[in-house]
Amino acid sequence: EVHFHEVGALDAIADIVAVTTLWERLAPQRVVISEVAVGSGWVETAHGRLPVPAPAVTQLLLGVPTVAGPVAHEACTPTGAALLAFLADEWGPQPALRVETVGTGAGGRDPHGHPNVIRVFSGDTADPASSTLVLVETTVDDLDPRVYPDALDATRAAGALEAWITPVV
Repeated sequence: EVHFHEVGALDAIADIVAVTTLWERLAPQRVVISEVAVGSGWVETAHGRLPVPAPAVTQLLLGVPTVAGPVAHEACTPTGAALLAFLADEWGPQPALRVETVGTGAGGRDPHGHPNVIRVFSGDTADPASSTLVLVETTVDDLDPRVYPDALDATRAAGALEAWITPVV
């Protein structure tokens, strides 16, 4: 049996309401979340002393890339794990991104030597310079040369970026 040791806490409810409100307002097309730092050590809860990551976090993040540390306390709460699991379309490194906005949030703890900060980058992965192009070549041996200009115009009108004719002798 998995216990969520903070689900009823006011800060957990505030986190859930804030994130789901922003989620609805932003309506992201794709969310990629990097590995989750879960912390290490022990956490004191209403259910007693639990290992970090807490059992609820472990269950919520099954199959998710996690890393222990970088602090000796709880770095990812059950609420945080549930929100991450809900939000993620995929897990992995940040894709190439043209960053348009950055959101930064800080926690109440001030761990020595490590910031208690989360950042969210929003932007567009569409990069025209990295689009896939297809080259289509053909040999036409039986076309009246007077039709060539119309054939090139039709090819461009169909979406071709370039179109040309090279005589073959």
